[in-house]
Amino acid sequence: MRNGLIGLASTMVLASAMATVACADYDSNAGTGGTASTAGGSSSSGGTSSGGQSTGGGSTGGNAAGGSPGSGGTSSTGGTGPVCSNGTPCGGSVVGTWSVQSSTCLTVAGQLDMSSLGIDCKSAPITGGSLQVTGTWTANTDGTYSDNTTTTGDVQVQLPDTCKKVSGTTTTCDALSRSAFSSLGFASATCTDATDGGCTCQAHVNQTGGIGVLNVMATTGAEYTTSGTTLSISDGRNQITYDYCATGNTLTLHPTWTKTGTTTGTIVLQKQ
Repeated sequence: MRNGLIGLASTMVLASAMATVACADYDSNAGTGGTASTAGGSSSSGGTSSGGQSTGGGSTGGNAAGGSPGSGGTSSTGGTGPVCSNGTPCGGSVVGTWSVQSSTCLTVAGQLDMSSLGIDCKSAPITGGSLQVTGTWTANTDGTYSDNTTTTGDVQVQLPDTCKKVSGTTTTCDALSRSAFSSLGFASATCTDATDGGCTCQAHVNQTGGIGVLNVMATTGAEYTTSGTTLSISDGRNQITYDYCATGNTLTLHPTWTKTGTTTGTIVLQKQ
């Protein structure tokens, strides 16, 4: 009996020692995993090391202790609006039917040619203005074109006081708004007296044909030619020119007509 109790006690002591060794082995593995991650781990997206969570593992974008920056998202700034330019002329074939996609960058500045009106001023400064174009433009293989576009917009013009002199008599700003601007191709205008004795005018454009160019002679069809990067279309009296680029299914036109101001920007068309 006494020998049996001694044997049982020895067995229990041995089992306890084995359990202690097994537990120490598991903890040692966990500790090893944590230490390795702390010492050399780069930032992870919340990742864990083998045997337990990494001491140095940060959340996405964090820096682990002793590690490299995490893979957090970079900050961004808000987008900017479209950049208006004259584009890069490249020439190419314009044959086909083209539908206007965009013309929001067409701004008008410079001088308005008044020399054809028989008044004392020959030009007037354009202080602001923009144009929009819609519709289609077709170039045929025989050198003719069909212009089914509409150009609209508003242009601000500051008339000097000499513009009110007509053959030795003085007219009014209201009279100029009803006569002079219609003769230049505008649909309508409103002119009010300015403090310098001239007129401040708001002129409205609503023109069929003459894609993107204010022109009293605008037409919906005639002849066209191309040379290098220049497209010329006829209005029956003048040649209206554009710098252009036809590539793939895209055609861009930049008007170079200056009698009704200098236009900056492009008309972008897509081939149908």
